[in-house]
Amino acid sequence: MNIVQPNVQEISITTIDWQNAEPYTQSFVKRLEELVSSSENMIEDDKIATQKVLYSIHDSLKQKHLEKDLVNIYEWVKTQPMVAKIGGELGKIDAQERLINEIQKSKTPLTPQKLANSIHVSIEGPNPAFLQWLRYCQSYPVVARDQDGNSILIRDESLWQMVIDVVTPKVSVDSMVSLFYSVQEVPGLEKFADEMVSVARQHQNQVWLANDVSAGHVFEKIEKETTKTGISPLIQWLRYINMLEAKNNCIVKLEDLKYEEAGYIFDVEVKDSSHLNLNHGASFEQVKDVPDVKLIAERLQSEVFDIWIKLNKTPENLFDAKHLVAMDDFNTDNFKRLRKSFADYYADWLLRGKKD
Repeated sequence: MNIVQPNVQEISITTIDWQNAEPYTQSFVKRLEELVSSSENMIEDDKIATQKVLYSIHDSLKQKHLEKDLVNIYEWVKTQPMVAKIGGELGKIDAQERLINEIQKSKTPLTPQKLANSIHVSIEGPNPAFLQWLRYCQSYPVVARDQDGNSILIRDESLWQMVIDVVTPKVSVDSMVSLFYSVQEVPGLEKFADEMVSVARQHQNQVWLANDVSAGHVFEKIEKETTKTGISPLIQWLRYINMLEAKNNCIVKLEDLKYEEAGYIFDVEVKDSSHLNLNHGASFEQVKDVPDVKLIAERLQSEVFDIWIKLNKTPENLFDAKHLVAMDDFNTDNFKRLRKSFADYYADWLLRGKKD
């Protein structure tokens, strides 16, 4: 396709969907201009939202069977003043993709480690080279060959470890989950990124365990990352406690769970029932559905219930006082389940007392 300069008289529709806009037209440029104006400085900040949009545009053009002309299209976009930077970023994505496609077609494709070194991947967020490298990693089990060009089996666990090995020297263990979480919504990487989030959590626990990091300090680390990702840290944390107990042949109790420079994580020292944080009990409800942490979740929740009972809380007055919980939270599933769990535990406690 030859480059045709757009007709400046062509009508531009501000609400047009870019997927339906043809390249080399003002409607196509107009849509790109809207992206720039609605997301000022996104290209400079390299935000994940930018990469999502760029990959969506790139993939849409490929679906229109324009792969062979993408270089010309992106070069043309670079000549349009308001969207020149987007054209440059799209060009980077296309160049990286073409390079990786050539590597995949070779007799002995590079391993993820060798490819990362070859194209100088920057492991610092959702930049085009890093995203294309992840796409290559995702496809590597399909193209992997030995020195003779014969297919070799790459198991999921081996592939995940290859990725971790490349990322580890560049990213702190505390930030690894955030890194993979940031690319979960990039088209084509959703499932792989989700798998890598889980693998990164396992890796974090293993590293912290090897360094004898306390359960309280691990909670702090995961809690900080939760602020970035919005993912609850409780499952990973309970798994860490399981690992810690197995390693040290011990039982971790609520009074063992402290912040590094503050007090207890749970309401161990609370003397007034009106200052209880009922979220501590409710937070265990959802994770009790996860088989490998069910027992420890129930055990720690029972210790929370013991604190409540010592402060004269009963199933009838549990939600009566001014607790550190928004009233709307009491209608959530976790709090409905909490009410039943506490009632069952309280009934057992009364029964134990009568037996004693």
